[in-house]
Amino acid sequence: MRSMTFPIRSLILCAMLPLAAAAQTPNSAPPASDPGVVPTAPVAETPEQARARQEADEAQYRLWFNLLDTNHDGCISRQEAQSGIQTVPLLGLYAKKLLRDFDDADAIRHSGCITPEDIRTLAARRRAERLVRRAAEAQQKAAAQNSAHNTAQTPAPDAPLSAAASASQP
Repeated sequence: MRSMTFPIRSLILCAMLPLAAAAQTPNSAPPASDPGVVPTAPVAETPEQARARQEADEAQYRLWFNLLDTNHDGCISRQEAQSGIQTVPLLGLYAKKLLRDFDDADAIRHSGCITPEDIRTLAARRRAERLVRRAAEAQQKAAAQNSAHNTAQTPAPDAPLSAAASASQP
């Protein structure tokens, strides 16, 4: 791919992104806005599916990295990132987020450029944060369901006494 010019590579990449995104979400629930389709919980990934997804993610990452590393020195400078954002229309849509991501990845070594290892480290950190957040959300949801279940089983304090209870009172 190194012999292709930057604009041609970006067009090829933009054409491939919808296919990659569709291939990465086989177990997701149908959209809630689709009438007649009952949303289901995502199916748990098998180890083989997880490995295949990770390999697809890595291939997509390498493609993006090679696209942005225009001088092929093994790292993406801020200038290369900004140039890629301006050249590739799809990246331009996410310019602010991508530059924030660049800064987050650069904060690992403070070198002014990001390497594949910086990106992997940032991705692993964000993955761990996501898992912690999802676990906390699941706990909150379970606690709310427990609370609602317990409230439904406990009679209200102002509820009238049953006939047997009222007969035993003087």
